[in-house]
Amino acid sequence: MATSFVGPVWKLDSADIGSLPRTILGAQNRRVWNGAPQTVNQQMAIGQIIWNAAAATAGDTVIITDLNSNEIYRSAPATGNDFSDQTKFTETIHADGLIVTALPSGIVSLQIR
Repeated sequence: MATSFVGPVWKLDSADIGSLPRTILGAQNRRVWNGAPQTVNQQMAIGQIIWNAAAATAGDTVIITDLNSNEIYRSAPATGNDFSDQTKFTETIHADGLIVTALPSGIVSLQIR
């Protein structure tokens, strides 16, 4: 399955993203307001994150941060093959962009509210 940003549930595939940091949303926009330049980050609301990894190696971890290096999500360490981890946020988390800091294997489903 390829990475998809369509609909309310995004799919992030490690085959596309890998373990290198990648900004998936939230580029800073420069705007002028009353003659003064402003920097605006795109905000997004996250409801749930699920990681499924059929070929996980023990200790693999998924890490997602925002543009300010605040950790939004850190999965439980994988115990081996066929690992799955799910986090439901009781309150919607608002993040200034997302950076996939580590996605060693599998697919992350990210619900956008």
